[in-house]
Amino acid sequence: MSLVVSISSFLLLCELSISGCAELVDDCSSPAKEVSPLQTLSLSNISKFNIPADRTVLRFGKSEHFEIDGWEELASLSQHGLSLVGHRFITVWRCPQLQSLEAEEAELQPDKISRVESLKIASCDRLNRLPQVLHELTFLTVMEIQGCRGLVSFA
Repeated sequence: MSLVVSISSFLLLCELSISGCAELVDDCSSPAKEVSPLQTLSLSNISKFNIPADRTVLRFGKSEHFEIDGWEELASLSQHGLSLVGHRFITVWRCPQLQSLEAEEAELQPDKISRVESLKIASCDRLNRLPQVLHELTFLTVMEIQGCRGLVSFA
């Protein structure tokens, strides 16, 4: 069963949490448009994320709190249009296939992600590197990395 999401109808929505969804689908019948930024976006235990990357950026690109939990098949955030850009507090955990946070390092210019204050990553066994721009995050006050056995490169 699929969950069809059309959050552009909710102009004042400030928190969105979706959990335990077999397939998450965007309502493509409405034109893609940017919605007001969410305060909190939590996406957990989603088996299949079926939203085009360009629509994902418009819908979920600028939440203050961004959490991804329990995605078994997630290899990188950018494969679904998700990114570190635009968020202040980022938590990624229990994503055993996650290899990198961003597919393209060039997309992570320091001025675009400088507002990140907290980065927490846990139980991502295949994560093997962190973005090189981490050392330029001037507002970063909390960084927690736990249970990432494959991590071999730290900026």
